Amino acid sequence: MEREFAEAVFSDLGRANNATILSEILLMKGSASHDLKHLKEYMKDKDEETELLLAPARTTIKYEPLGVCGIYSAWNYPITTALKPLI
Repeated sequence: MEREFAEAVFSDLGRANNATILSEILLMKGSASHDLKHLKEYMKDKDEETELLLAPARTTIKYEPLGVCGIYSAWNYPITTALKPLI
């Protein structure tokens, strides 16, 4: 898969394959594995302080997917700027 990404960047931008693999693909793999390892911690509900006016209530931040989004990617680091927001 790394070679396929590197070949696509080379055919589009003319950047050397080794530079693409080192600067973008390996960093993205490391970032994705880190995010996957800590996903439960990131998605955990967070209790917040409730205002006195709403005294018996509880305030919680709950992370949920909201729907479809668009990602615009730059030409200088196309893999990183396209995939990092997706992850």
